Amino acid sequence: MSEEFDASDKSLFFVHNFTDVRAKITVKVEGKSFANNTIPALPADYVTGQNLVLNNTNPNITMEQTFSFIINGKNKPKLKE
Repeated sequence: MSEEFDASDKSLFFVHNFTDVRAKITVKVEGKSFANNTIPALPADYVTGQNLVLNNTNPNITMEQTFSFIINGKNKPKLKE
């Protein structure tokens, strides 16, 4: 994540598909783990690390094989020097 990201910037909501079964996806920001299905309904409540993993193993339902996550500047990681 860019060090230029400010808390007042709009959030980015990424959605990635996958076609192979995933046993687990772990999202960590500054050592804090974020549980699955933590993306809130209101964009004003988004923080970096919130995510949703839909891991339906039926290959015919591709809309349920996605990894979505939020990035913004509200809780941006501190730069390591």
